[in-house]
Amino acid sequence: MKAGKYTYTFLLLIFVMFGCEPYEVDDIELGQAPMGSFTFEILADNPNQVRFVSAATDAFLIGWNFGNGSSSNLPIDTATFLFAGEYEVTMTAAGRGGSASSSQTIVIAQDDANACSNETLLALVGGCTTEASKGWTFSFNSGAISVGPDPGSSEWFISAAGGLVPEQYDDTFVFKIEENAFVYENNILTVNPWEAYEAQEYIPSTEAIWDLSFGTGLNGKDQIILTEGSFMGVRDSGPIYDIVELNEDVLILESPIIEAEGYFTLYFKAAN
Repeated sequence: MKAGKYTYTFLLLIFVMFGCEPYEVDDIELGQAPMGSFTFEILADNPNQVRFVSAATDAFLIGWNFGNGSSSNLPIDTATFLFAGEYEVTMTAAGRGGSASSSQTIVIAQDDANACSNETLLALVGGCTTEASKGWTFSFNSGAISVGPDPGSSEWFISAAGGLVPEQYDDTFVFKIEENAFVYENNILTVNPWEAYEAQEYIPSTEAIWDLSFGTGLNGKDQIILTEGSFMGVRDSGPIYDIVELNEDVLILESPIIEAEGYFTLYFKAAN
């Protein structure tokens, strides 16, 4: 019995002396953060186009914000600037050792001579000057909102003429040339599709921007691209919309439903 007692006491001392020491793991070598710098060149044959080249050779992800409403994830890309002015371009590079960002100011000396001949741009924003701005609201016609399993379909739902709620009809979606600003004027309330379609207080982003992408949509449709999290018409759509029809008075868009199967068709009219 004594031997058993002494053995127990000895083991207890070992536990007290060594059992509470922390277990250490060697540090994992992550490496250095990638270089966030980049170079650019204004093209000689088009002073409204700029070629950007990332210097982050050890990055696995590149992100550009060209300051004109467009972005890219390519290490080398060309951006178009329609109007004269200064644009802050930011590139972010992510690697094993972290991420790094760099910004430079690009000076565009003159307006793009072709901007004022772009019918899609003119219809969307109402002009080609830096002061141009145009708002769009839901149409009161039937089919202001249609929903179906495929683009352009309406098997699941089609709104009746004047059938939307007041909080939808008083929403205005404004496109501005200056800084490619996208302004959502919702008069405080917005319909929440994830909470029984109730009109609830919603604060839109004040930093949202828009871009046009030509021929990149379904069957070669042009597209409106908004900042991630922004939307037109309904919160569970966007931020990329195919343009079905666009003229001075009418804007019809298609978009997949967020977090669900199916597509929206959204019918807007010019607000100004």
